[in-house]
Amino acid sequence: MTKETIEQVLKFRDERNWKQFHNPKDLAISISLEAAELLEVFQWSAGDVWCEEKKDKVREELADVLNYCILMADTCGLNMDEIFPDWNSYFPMLCKSEYLSYEMMWKYPQIHEAFEKCAREHLNDQEIRYKLYQQGLLEREFSGRLEEVILPVYKSAKSLGFSNWKLKV
Repeated sequence: MTKETIEQVLKFRDERNWKQFHNPKDLAISISLEAAELLEVFQWSAGDVWCEEKKDKVREELADVLNYCILMADTCGLNMDEIFPDWNSYFPMLCKSEYLSYEMMWKYPQIHEAFEKCAREHLNDQEIRYKLYQQGLLEREFSGRLEEVILPVYKSAKSLGFSNWKLKV
C-alpha cells in the first residue's frame, strides 16, 4: 500500500468531517463488521475455497477492511509502516506459541479432533498441512518448516511497502 493511498483515504475522511466520529472502539467494530462481510463471500462455498468468480466482491470487501484499518492506525497515532514486527523478534515468539499448540494438538484427542475439523474446512494447502502438522516433529524441525512457510509471506509484505517491521512487547 502506498503513502498516496493512505493519504487519499484520510483526505476522503477529512473532506467529510468524519474524523470527529472515529474512535478506536467504533473503528474496531467497523473492521470486524467489514471482515465479516468479506467472510460472507465464502460462506457456503463448499469445495470452491478460492471463489474466483467472486473476486470483485472480495476486492470490494477487502478495500473496506483496509480503509478502516488505515483510519484505525491514524486514530491511534500508528504509522502503517511500523505495524509489522521485525522478523528476528517476531518469528521466535510466533514459533514458540505455534509449537505449543502443535504439541497440545497431539497430546489431547479433543484438541486434535477440533484441529482436524478446522483444517479440513480452512487449511487449503495439503502440502503445508503435511509439512507442519505431521506427528513427532521436534521443536527445531517444526520451527524450520514454519519458517519455510511464513518467511515468503513476510518478504512479500515488505516488498509491498511494509518496510519497517517492528514488534512491541
